[in-house]
Amino acid sequence: LLNLLKRQFPMFSEGCSWFYDRYYYAWSNDDVVHAWQEWHDYYTKELLKYIPEAFDCDDFAEQFKCVARRALVKRHNMYMGSMAPAVAIGELHRDGEFLGYHAWNLILLHLGFDSYILVHFEPQTLDLWTGDISPDGFKYILRWVVW
Repeated sequence: LLNLLKRQFPMFSEGCSWFYDRYYYAWSNDDVVHAWQEWHDYYTKELLKYIPEAFDCDDFAEQFKCVARRALVKRHNMYMGSMAPAVAIGELHRDGEFLGYHAWNLILLHLGFDSYILVHFEPQTLDLWTGDISPDGFKYILRWVVW
């Protein structure tokens, strides 16, 4: 996991990151769809709203981590290592301008055989993507993770 983080995100710093477990369950595409749907349902039912300094990016990321983990444990009817996504912490940029530090989620996705990738998930917009640029044009630079 550390090698994948370092390879995919050159600005990632292992020193300030925290890993609670030694093994992490890699999600399938079906797991991603299932967790996304659970989050969508929770998000709309609870009418989650961004409130600066009260319920902001880190709260959304922590909430998604809990909802997604619960959904996958129920789906598989078992615990398989840590099924939770990471809370990602880093910089947010738009049009070359640094907007501030931000929290979102990373999902360890199994592509097949021995191939894995880390996928970004923005719990405030429900967007999933790979690479540094989100579908709405923000640049996410990963610095640390809490997994």
